[in-house]
Amino acid sequence: MGDMRHLTQGLYGRNGVELDEVRKVERDLNVVFPADLVSFLQSYDAAEGYVVGGYLQVWPVGEMVDLNHRARIEDNIPGLVIVATDAGGDGYGLDRLTRSFVLVPMIGMSTMQPVRIGTTFNQLLDWIADRNPIATTQTSGPPATYGYVIYEKHPIILGGSPTDPANKVLISLDEYADVVAWWNERIRNGILEPLSGRATLPDPD
Repeated sequence: MGDMRHLTQGLYGRNGVELDEVRKVERDLNVVFPADLVSFLQSYDAAEGYVVGGYLQVWPVGEMVDLNHRARIEDNIPGLVIVATDAGGDGYGLDRLTRSFVLVPMIGMSTMQPVRIGTTFNQLLDWIADRNPIATTQTSGPPATYGYVIYEKHPIILGGSPTDPANKVLISLDEYADVVAWWNERIRNGILEPLSGRATLPDPD
């Protein structure tokens, strides 16, 4: 297992929050954070940047409850709480039952089985680093996109291009939570269905 200080050296964030604030979020979301995540949040809030070559964006503690509610995570995967993303299409959540970190697509999460990662924040960092072993060259200071998400206007799961710059736009976390809820509601209701990489509409009848 990698050393957490080494794995988090590419992350930037605000000053950490008080333990009481973390515990309040746990109560409001009915979740128990692993001890090393609690410790990390007391040191860094809204941490973001590269874990070796993989990007991580931890949601701000003070916004975590609202973002989960706005994105309607519980409607898509009961028992899941999102705590971070890759600032793109993938989310890192905690399963309340197993207390494990899992990987889910933020759009279309109800259609795919979550990928289990591990039970500690350090294991999450290791998992990201192992899958992105080539370090990303970084400039000093926070990333230029700090606090924003790269949103694919036509989601990849519905046939959108993962490489076309015209399909990508920077949006705020609040905006991202809203579009995640919008797309997932339509996928759950069958208005849009992931099928062979294409967006399909239901038959008129």
